[in-house]
Amino acid sequence: MTKTLALLLLVLTLSACQGEQEIISHLSETEANEVLVVLDSQKITAVKVPVVAKTGNKAPTFSITVRGPQASDALRILVDNHLPRQKSAGLGEVYPSDNSSLIPSQSEEKAKFLRAMQGEVENMLKVLPGIVEARVVIVVPDPNVVRDLHAGAPKATASVAVVFNPVDSKGTPPVKADEIKFLVASAVEDLSSQAVTVVMSQNLPSTLMGLPKLVKKPVKPPEEAAPVSMFRDDILMWLFGVLALAGILLGIFGIIRNRSLRDQLTKALNAHSG
Repeated sequence: MTKTLALLLLVLTLSACQGEQEIISHLSETEANEVLVVLDSQKITAVKVPVVAKTGNKAPTFSITVRGPQASDALRILVDNHLPRQKSAGLGEVYPSDNSSLIPSQSEEKAKFLRAMQGEVENMLKVLPGIVEARVVIVVPDPNVVRDLHAGAPKATASVAVVFNPVDSKGTPPVKADEIKFLVASAVEDLSSQAVTVVMSQNLPSTLMGLPKLVKKPVKPPEEAAPVSMFRDDILMWLFGVLALAGILLGIFGIIRNRSLRDQLTKALNAHSG
C-alpha cells in the first residue's frame, strides 16, 4: 500500500511538472494577444487566462500559460521581443485626478509636463508597426533665465532612440528617420524637425516576431568571385589534360616495349632451335 501511494505521488508530481505554467501576468487584453501571436509564430502553444479584479470596477487582466517544457523557450522569446512593452507615463499618469490637493512648484510643474509629453510621444511612436521600443527626451529652455542679450533664445530640442524590427533580411526599417523627426516635431510646440536627433537601432534577437533568425553572411561581388573561379577551373582543366596525355604516352610506350621484347624473345627461340 505504501509503495502504491509513493508511485501515485511520483506520477502526480511528474504530471504537475509537465502541466501548464504561468510565465507572465497582469496584462491587458491587447498585450496578451500580442504575446500569443509572437509565441504562436515560434510554434509554442500558449493560453490566455482572464483574471477578474477582486475589488472595484477595474478591467480584468490576463495571464499567459504554456506547457512546462516550453516555459524557458517562451520566456526567452518574450525577452528577445521586449514583451510586454513597457508603457511610458502619459498625461493621465503624471497628472492623476486625485492629486489636486498638492501644489507643485514651477520647476516641478515643468518637469511633470515634459515627462508627460515625452510619454505621449513615446506611446505614439510605439503605435507604428515594427517599432519595438522608443525613448524620447525633450529639452525646453526656460525663457525666464537671464542670458546674453545679444544671443538669441535657445530653441527646444529632442532626442529619440528607436529599436525596430526590420521589414526584410536587408535590415530595412519600417519607418524613416525623417518621418520620425517630422512626427516628433509636430507633437511638441515650437520644436522644428531640424532640432530632433534620431538614432535607430535594428533589433536582432534570436527569434523575431514573424521573421526567421537573420544571419548575414559576407558575399563577394560577382565581378570579384567570377575571375577567381574561372582561373581555378582553367588550372584544373590543364592538370587533367596533362595527366591524361601522360597516361596515353605511358600506354603507347608500354605497348611498343612489349612488342619489342616479344620480337627479341621470338628471335632468341628461333636461333636456339636452329
